[in-house]
Amino acid sequence: MYYSLSSIAVLTPELQGSAGLAGPHDLAVTIHVTLVHSRDVRYVWPCRTWMITSQGESDGQVHSLELAPAWPLRVRQTDPMQLREGFTADQAIRALDQLVMDVENLRAMGGVPVDVARDRYLGWVAQAERQLRDLFVNPDMAMALRHTPRYALVRQLETWSPRPAELIDSEIQAQAARLRGMTEQMRSLKALADRPGAIVMPDTHVWLHYTRFDQVDWREIVNAETVRLVLPMRILEELDEKSYARRADLRRRAEKLLGALDLVLDRAARGPVAVGPGVTLEVLPDGLADSGQPSQDAEILAAGRSLQQAAGRPVTVVTGDRSMRVRAKGYGLAVCAMPERFKKPLTSDTDEDEAPDAGA
Repeated sequence: MYYSLSSIAVLTPELQGSAGLAGPHDLAVTIHVTLVHSRDVRYVWPCRTWMITSQGESDGQVHSLELAPAWPLRVRQTDPMQLREGFTADQAIRALDQLVMDVENLRAMGGVPVDVARDRYLGWVAQAERQLRDLFVNPDMAMALRHTPRYALVRQLETWSPRPAELIDSEIQAQAARLRGMTEQMRSLKALADRPGAIVMPDTHVWLHYTRFDQVDWREIVNAETVRLVLPMRILEELDEKSYARRADLRRRAEKLLGALDLVLDRAARGPVAVGPGVTLEVLPDGLADSGQPSQDAEILAAGRSLQQAAGRPVTVVTGDRSMRVRAKGYGLAVCAMPERFKKPLTSDTDEDEAPDAGA
């Protein structure tokens, strides 16, 4: 059945709660559609599947249909690639590689009846969905297997369907490509995590209001021989925002810090850059945490948690902020209080006059 959408009305969680509907995170959606051809279909909404059943037989008739989501739409607050407790990046990579191999093996079964090819593919989807649910905290990693543009069409294949082999083959290629992308993300995360040194993540407060990063003996603070300072992109964005602050002293401090970072930032985005004896700096890539986290602190801590899980060793958050200290412990991260002797009065810029050695 083919529909052309004329308007969409979405009842937000807030309005739904005030209307007394069930569940603060479940969405009630009504779509007004124009009926073009009458037949029961499954309409594939981006990332979500909705069931639509026609009520009339005449072409051109306008219908108002209430759509029930295939599963509740919920506010996601988990890291996109966060593994469940007890699983490692190596295990996830092996499992994803095996899933790719299994689905591509289905392409070699040419000449089998349509219903057999269809059922074998659907069986693979069910198996892969169970494995991804076991591996990843975020349910969307598994749910996305069933919510592709072609999945509903594959389910409806019959012996008389036109060009079924081509449809199944296209769907297999798309699923394999998605799983390969997930595998590459896990490999990149593992390579990032395997670099040597104690992993230390100062929060925005420390970057901005304490002695400059290249003038602190981080090894003494965390009691380690070598230290990897990691800078999440979210913190860099916050520092950029501070450079536009209304308060002149805060704006000046952010500008001087960013000027010092600029000398090493491009190289730090590609890998560790030495910024002191036994200390390196690196920028964490995007994608370690979901941008839909409830706060900036949550996004920063989620990135640290993803890195810690991949590394299999602690990531230490260094902070002078009490609330951040509590939040970090809630994320399972190690916490170290920044010594007060490194704290600067807000009007002091005396230790920000010298930039780090650009050749460091």
